[in-house]
Amino acid sequence: MSKLDRKNQAKQIRQIKHQQNVRTTSVFAGQNGAPRIVAVVPLCHDCDTSRAIRSLNQSVGLEEPAVEGRLRVRVDRFAQNLLYVSAERDVITAMNTCRLADFVILLLSAEQEADEEAEHLIRAIEGQGVSNVLTMVQGLDSIRPAKRQPPIVASLKSYINHFFPNQDKVSSLDSDRECANIMRSLCTTTPKGVVWREDRSWMLVENTHWPESSDTLPDSREIVLTGVIRGRGLKANRLLQVGDWGHFQIDKIVDATLPTAKKRKADEMSMEVESGAIKSILDTPDGDQDDMEELAPFSETMGDDQDVVASEAPPESKGVLLDDHHYFSDDE
Repeated sequence: MSKLDRKNQAKQIRQIKHQQNVRTTSVFAGQNGAPRIVAVVPLCHDCDTSRAIRSLNQSVGLEEPAVEGRLRVRVDRFAQNLLYVSAERDVITAMNTCRLADFVILLLSAEQEADEEAEHLIRAIEGQGVSNVLTMVQGLDSIRPAKRQPPIVASLKSYINHFFPNQDKVSSLDSDRECANIMRSLCTTTPKGVVWREDRSWMLVENTHWPESSDTLPDSREIVLTGVIRGRGLKANRLLQVGDWGHFQIDKIVDATLPTAKKRKADEMSMEVESGAIKSILDTPDGDQDDMEELAPFSETMGDDQDVVASEAPPESKGVLLDDHHYFSDDE
């Protein structure tokens, strides 16, 4: 291969990687782009997720009050949306939170050591599949004298590298500079995702609306779920699994873009957009819509199977399997 061919090949590889990066991050672009989901998981008893989120927001000039559960913020410095999801120190809760996260922040304590429960928590998160992982320590400035702080950080880094060898640093929540670097990583790094999650359509439900009154039967009531569809494209013909509620049919997929503060030519149109009167229908089911009765029919009775005698079993074919090929005798 000549020098010109090698340069051309390297250029094509760069273009392909750039296109893949643009396609992956396009869902986060714009004022109404999808938020980057950040899961905050405490590994020690004295770790406070609300205080950690407050420290991260203050490092980029945000004064959003940190609350338990979910918090969505707009980082104007990097033109990105972030959605914090606080997890509890529980295996099931942490797994449900991390399976939807683009970034997972593990909180360690500078005063308490991670116990066996924290190890089980990390193993469970790692076993189900995890995207980008960041590690932070809380309460490092309370360690005195200051010369004891570097050995503690080195010990925590050695502990987390046992589970995630790619972790090159343990950042401190007490340092505004390190918190700002973490915020930069959250807003600019491309999430690597999880294979089993990205190969299908999935959505973190941000809002649930129950109809106030319904003229239909109670079993056929409709519910409106609002969120950003990630992964594969969602078709209205497919069945939708909603958590532990089960599978449901889709009535329609509607554009639920957040209203903007742009000036409108007509005040009436602005009022309609703000009130949600104008909604674009993206997809509706047709005659090929999936049905639970077709995909999961009830089991039939086993009476007919009991009447089958052993002599009616089909004869076995005589042959061998060699190099992934079946070879049968000439008598058949």
